Amino acid sequence: MAKHSEAIQGTEKEFLDEFQKLCYSRSSWQVWADLMAAMACSISNVADRSPEHYESREKEYAQCIERLGSVEIPAKMLAIIVEALERNPEQDFLGEMYMQLNLGNHWKGQFFTPYNVCECMAGITINDNVQTLEKQEWISVNDPACGAGATLVAAANIFHRKKINYQTQVLFTANDIDRVVAQMCYIQLSLLGCPGWVAVAN
Repeated sequence: MAKHSEAIQGTEKEFLDEFQKLCYSRSSWQVWADLMAAMACSISNVADRSPEHYESREKEYAQCIERLGSVEIPAKMLAIIVEALERNPEQDFLGEMYMQLNLGNHWKGQFFTPYNVCECMAGITINDNVQTLEKQEWISVNDPACGAGATLVAAANIFHRKKINYQTQVLFTANDIDRVVAQMCYIQLSLLGCPGWVAVAN
């Protein structure tokens, strides 16, 4: 009788256990960069199939998966992220994993703000402007140094609590000088259904 695999719970431990399986011959940083690129490319190619973007992303995805060894573990890790954000959207899952793995680059000023602080800042900003926001057809929210997107994720959750449909009424825009963390932001915002874009820019 075939043994059924355990259901994914979306926990940090699951994610970290799978991640360590990929680090047997490469550094944590190299593995993380390939994982984020592969995930971002696969999500983006579902939404944007224009030839000038699609083909280059497919090529990058294939290269990342080749370096990672196979598609099985990266696919499981993406499923863990999906489940984690489904069970609790009020978190910066990838940012937390990134910092737990000591992947932050202090030379680039990467000290990720804890989610509860981001939530507080987003809450103050939105609460101070909620009456104006409710009168507008749509709202734009920008984070010029987005990291993994914790502030924008927090803003989406505050909008949800305020009965503002962030999936149809809010445009999320973000920038970061680091391509890898910009991809982390893109992944999390995409999985939460936040419309907008993330740019790798200063």
